[in-house]
Amino acid sequence: MKKAILFVVLAALVLSPVLAQTKLDVKTKMKEKFDLKGVKHGVIFYLEKDGYKIVDLKPEYAVWLLNFDEKKVDANKYAIAFTIKIETPKLLGEGDVLAQKDIKGDFTFDPKTLDTDKGFVDFIKAKVKDMKEKDQIEAMQIGKLAADEIKALLATLKK
Repeated sequence: MKKAILFVVLAALVLSPVLAQTKLDVKTKMKEKFDLKGVKHGVIFYLEKDGYKIVDLKPEYAVWLLNFDEKKVDANKYAIAFTIKIETPKLLGEGDVLAQKDIKGDFTFDPKTLDTDKGFVDFIKAKVKDMKEKDQIEAMQIGKLAADEIKALLATLKK
């Protein structure tokens, strides 16, 4: 009997972080799906790496990546801008906006960047076939930037 109780307590402790994960649905508008494909997968990778659960059904929050703009600054440098919106989940369309932030950043094309996170490279290659190195670097750097901003916005919502 004591072993059974101990097992239940241990199982609850082990499973509680899994059951308590914040469930997110990362979304893009149809017209921006191609432009944001790599960045969206980068966001998903870094959010999952930090313990968030990415789901299509019954999320706690819908995370929208919107209004993506990329400009070449010089030979190997790119400036980007986009908007992150966190909303209540809705099966079709958009829900109520809970938080929003415009993001600006940049990234430099340097193939050595990909050597810094083998897990990311394996993940992105499995998700998007034949992705150019430049787009992989963008997905890595901008995906990480966006994931960090999303986590900060979610932290303010949970206070």
